[in-house]
Amino acid sequence: MSAHNLSVGDRPEIAVGGNISAHESASDDSGEVLTLPFDVMAQIMARSTPSIISALMKTCHLYYREGPRHLLRDGVILRSPTQVERFLPFVYADGGVRFVHFRELDIAVSEYGGYPSVDVERCMAQLAQLLDFPETYLESLTLRDAEWLLQHGCLASTLPRTNIERLTMRDSGPRACSALKSLNCSLTSLTISCKGYAVWEDAEELQTMDGWSYLLSPLSPHAQTLETFRCDSLPPPAPSRSFQLVVFSSSPRPMIRPTVCFSAVRNLCLSIRLVHPEFHGHIEVASLLPTFPNVTHLEIVSRIFQRPAHSLSGLGQSLLERNKETFKQYGCWATLKKCSGELASLYTLGLVCHVVDLCIWSQVEDDDDLSMLAAVVSATRPKVLRLSVDGPFTLITKALRDAAFESLETLHIILNIRELYGGDRDGTSADFTEFIFAVLTPFPPQLVTLELFIEFRGSHHHTLNSDLQALDKLRRRLIAHSKPTLQSVLVLHANGYQLQPPTGRAPQRDDSSVSFDGNFDSEDDEP
Repeated sequence: MSAHNLSVGDRPEIAVGGNISAHESASDDSGEVLTLPFDVMAQIMARSTPSIISALMKTCHLYYREGPRHLLRDGVILRSPTQVERFLPFVYADGGVRFVHFRELDIAVSEYGGYPSVDVERCMAQLAQLLDFPETYLESLTLRDAEWLLQHGCLASTLPRTNIERLTMRDSGPRACSALKSLNCSLTSLTISCKGYAVWEDAEELQTMDGWSYLLSPLSPHAQTLETFRCDSLPPPAPSRSFQLVVFSSSPRPMIRPTVCFSAVRNLCLSIRLVHPEFHGHIEVASLLPTFPNVTHLEIVSRIFQRPAHSLSGLGQSLLERNKETFKQYGCWATLKKCSGELASLYTLGLVCHVVDLCIWSQVEDDDDLSMLAAVVSATRPKVLRLSVDGPFTLITKALRDAAFESLETLHIILNIRELYGGDRDGTSADFTEFIFAVLTPFPPQLVTLELFIEFRGSHHHTLNSDLQALDKLRRRLIAHSKPTLQSVLVLHANGYQLQPPTGRAPQRDDSSVSFDGNFDSEDDEP
């Protein structure tokens, strides 16, 4: 039920609210219901906007006490000193009982906001007070401009005492990295990205160690509890050393490798970048298995999308071969339950282990992509393959005939096609299903499940009934052709569906969390 669909104007005798239980409702002598039961109103609150919830809180004691649970359910984003000042009275109300629902906080106050210094200092003191409140226990804390926030002493001294499970630190620097070591809590998840050169000028450790080791060193107190580690960017190299941007490399030079073993990490996400063969890498392939021996889910993201022309060049080929040899020499995970990433990044990484579920976000568009796809599938031998094709359908024909695909049991594929029906003047449909059938068959011999999503592109207008009939015809024919091996076939419109990073490398939306603004009353006295 949606609050927008509930109309009480047509029934003025029905009250919104009421101090009643979930199993009771008020009524007059004729039996006319005068009040909505609380469980109905709780469902309305669960689907309402913050402004509606705030308004409902003014109707009765029951909703006043229930409202904060819904207002805080998706976390809180504080973007300015004004929002911080408005939020504090709200969360402190009623002796702090609302803190039981306060579990996610995103501090998005930035040095680029142009706030007066006096407002910034007061804001930092208020945030420190909030984090230091005895009832504060955060499942998730995000510091959007971590290095700048932690240059304020009150906040930097409070953070180590804050109870946190999952921590995200954007635009980090030496202060942020140092703060990780002083945390008294045991992190289960960390997402971190680092600022550019300016903030690292005084980091003497970077003169003798690489950024990868510099970052992992302060994480040693969390080595036995950290389950998810995501690194979006590393500290830059010292200015005296060569300009380094390659993240993955098997450099022949001596270096200090990380000595900490994060045995609890199961989910690992790393960003990679290719530029020039003479640059050395921040993250040594040889250190991955010793540092993260029990990874089951690997996510590889390229900060700059790598086109096949770059990955298949001498640089890409050289790096691929070196990484593969390094994995063979120093070890690679025996099996990954899931591995995902852009095709060029996965190709360059050179994994030499079995992957149960392989997901490729970028589209397969030409023969170069197909060559990389075959190499990755051949090396990882996946049971489940998820990919999207936007190019000549002959690419699929070539891929499914390749020996590398013989072990596939599930194929989850998006076909981006320009037309399903021909452009006949009378609007009649051409049987394009014949062509798709010919492209897909015969299937790999072990294929049990096919999940086919067709994204229609082009100028032709598709009618729902005609499309559904054609797709169902294709589904039934595919099943009949591949019995008894193929047991499950799904053929649907894609309707914009795309393969995306599981941990949110796609553009983030801020509307999922509560941003305290004019819709909220900081002084919401109980009715």
